[in-house]
Amino acid sequence: RSHSWMNLPIILTSKKYKIAKVIKIFEDEGVETRPIISGNILKHPAFKKIKHKKHIDLSNTNFIHKNGFMIGCHPKLENKSFKAINRVMERLIKLSS
Repeated sequence: RSHSWMNLPIILTSKKYKIAKVIKIFEDEGVETRPIISGNILKHPAFKKIKHKKHIDLSNTNFIHKNGFMIGCHPKLENKSFKAINRVMERLIKLSS
């Protein structure tokens, strides 16, 4: 298994979709997902023990934290990976109908 730091961020803006359901669809089709950790880093468990100050409104970072995730994207993707993404998109289109 090879790793890549490249990814495709996905942020759900429609209330039609629940993030847990969408992530489950990706995972069911064999497409691994990861959280967008740069959403609100203050909500990350590691920050519970770090002293910090918050000086601004974090509504945008909270939105990304709550509604965003990533899928991998690297130069060695094979045709089966693109077929899996296609199946995900077909399921999401059906879900929105």
